[in-house]
Amino acid sequence: MAQQNVCEFFKFGFCKFKSMCRKQHISEKCSKNECDIKSCSLRHPRICRYYRDIGFCKFGEWCLFKHEGVSKGLKEVKEISDRMKNVEKQIEEKSLLIEALDKTVKESLESNKSENLEQFAKDMQNKVERFENNLFTMKKCLEEKDSYISVLE
Repeated sequence: MAQQNVCEFFKFGFCKFKSMCRKQHISEKCSKNECDIKSCSLRHPRICRYYRDIGFCKFGEWCLFKHEGVSKGLKEVKEISDRMKNVEKQIEEKSLLIEALDKTVKESLESNKSENLEQFAKDMQNKVERFENNLFTMKKCLEEKDSYISVLE
């Protein structure tokens, strides 16, 4: 019967009526690992959502909720922050490497362009010379044909 008179709000956290509450506020916390919460009249506070989520509770030591497991949360946040800094550092390093490689590629293309242009010019010169030779040969053939035609007439 005493169980029915225990304030459920205070048992699991905070009761807004405080000492004016009609039900009983037992401030002793249950220390048993495996406890039947329904039959136990001692406190079983839930984890403080502020302390759990952000690692800080504005109510501090006066908070009636449980403040545990946060060191793990803060540790995880610090680890994630450190990992993020390392990733940012790696991104910066890769960015610098990409810029250096891009510069090298551009320089290589520029040097290859001039080499390619020189090779192209040589190829074109050879083609022009062959064309001129062919043209000269054709001109001779035409002259010979003209001379044959004039002899035949």
